[in-house]
Amino acid sequence: MKDYGWDIKYGFWLLLTFIASYPIFLFEPLIILFVVAIVLLVLGSKQLIRQKNLKKWVETSGLLLETDLGVYRVSHGQFNPPVKHYYPLAFFSYCYNEKEYKSNEYAFDYKSIWSTEQEAVKNIIKELETREALNVFVNPKNPTEAVLNRQVSANRLSHYWALFASGCILFVIGIILWIYS
Repeated sequence: MKDYGWDIKYGFWLLLTFIASYPIFLFEPLIILFVVAIVLLVLGSKQLIRQKNLKKWVETSGLLLETDLGVYRVSHGQFNPPVKHYYPLAFFSYCYNEKEYKSNEYAFDYKSIWSTEQEAVKNIIKELETREALNVFVNPKNPTEAVLNRQVSANRLSHYWALFASGCILFVIGIILWIYS
């Protein structure tokens, strides 16, 4: 028997949420607009704040322990085969405040560094392996969080801003509709 695991769980919770909230939507149809707006605002602002805080992470040196090539498959439609995206995996150790830590996070957001060209990512891995010491960026508030690449691509940053802006627009539309209803 095939394990449907997460699909059934998500479907069940979605159905339960819809059934539980259905009476609310009968009495106040604008509430769904406000809920969606707040969710978009929270998601967008959370990512924007986290990305901004990356600039405050402290740089220290580290030692590369192991590398590998990660593969992520993205499907672009029901009938198209999935496209392979490659990204570097790096396992490294570093010292912060005289304490040793280990991490396996190459970047804050792997979608900022993934590529459909396997050779480009292999070159990044080769370049990492030739270094004697790594520049590691450590979260000073939580030293167990560390990355080798703290850059976020312009595309990802625009996605975060789009989430935030969509939430603002929906919230304003909800207020206008509420005032004039």
